[in-house]
Amino acid sequence: MTILEVSHLHIQYGRRVIVDDATFVVQAGEVFGLLGANGTGKSSILGAIAGLVVPTQGSVRVAGRLAPSVAARNQLGVVLQDNAFPRELTVYEVVRLYQGIYGLRWPPDRMRQYLQGWGLFDIRGTRSHNLSGGQRQRLALALAWMHDPALIVMDEPTTGLDVDSRTQVWSRIRALPSSSRGVVLTTHVEAEAETLCDRIAVIRNGRLAALEARSRAPLPQQGGL
Repeated sequence: MTILEVSHLHIQYGRRVIVDDATFVVQAGEVFGLLGANGTGKSSILGAIAGLVVPTQGSVRVAGRLAPSVAARNQLGVVLQDNAFPRELTVYEVVRLYQGIYGLRWPPDRMRQYLQGWGLFDIRGTRSHNLSGGQRQRLALALAWMHDPALIVMDEPTTGLDVDSRTQVWSRIRALPSSSRGVVLTTHVEAEAETLCDRIAVIRNGRLAALEARSRAPLPQQGGL
């Protein structure tokens, strides 16, 4: 099942070409990585998928819906490098806020199960500005997955995290895909791509220089939570 279709994507600002004729598909059940140095265009590709960047040419379809339509956005969960949550709200309150945005109403037992599943229940009373980097990323992933999207897109999801926090986030990302869902992420760290991704597109100067399948490397041993 095809979750994402990127066709002849071209992004240009003035005379500067950021993305040049990018074409690829992502299937359900896989983690697809955009690997490249900073400034090569991978975040712009992700922005076009997320509906945050309007392509100069080409098209993006999410679960068959043409981006950046509302129908396509409803099939997306988005995790950015810098996730800004209301500072004074607790984890529990942030999750409730996003439930309202998505039109969800969960009974207390389901809410508890969801928070426990993402390792957030024990910190549910912590205000968002007091969360560690790893806790913030777990919360961001929980919010992105809450409405059961077909595709989650993540822009360098472990930038700035310590080793243990990064390993926790990697473990959760690897568990996200299913028979009807996929993941796309950007990274400039080859070890991250090798650990998380089933397929990798190497981006150089805005172009797809290579597209390859890889066997995932094992998760590193974690020193502690």
